[in-house]
Amino acid sequence: MTNLELKKELQAIANKKEKSIEKEVAYDALNYDQKCESFFLDMQNIDSSTAIANYFIFYTDTDAFFDRHCNQIKKLRKEFETKNDTVLEIKGTLNRNLSWFAFEKTTLKMAQELGLEI
Repeated sequence: MTNLELKKELQAIANKKEKSIEKEVAYDALNYDQKCESFFLDMQNIDSSTAIANYFIFYTDTDAFFDRHCNQIKKLRKEFETKNDTVLEIKGTLNRNLSWFAFEKTTLKMAQELGLEI
């Protein structure tokens, strides 16, 4: 997939009316300094991912992200726990950790659905 094709796919997701983590990931990828594919690659690198996702810089931003996507985050957590037959252990702040978990899982899922090799 070319960068232009990827941008079109991401723009379609970003333009959806309903709020979703996918929409926020698409928006971030479209506004990333480099090629859109680089956003997904860099999100897999822990050193880069913390600088990429601006939703998680301040606790107030993290709480707002969690509140916007609470139901989707809970669903992702339940799916993960069911699929892996485990309970997701949360150390630290619940909202912050679950927000990161959901954002990273959604980014990886979108990369796979878009056919990106990461």
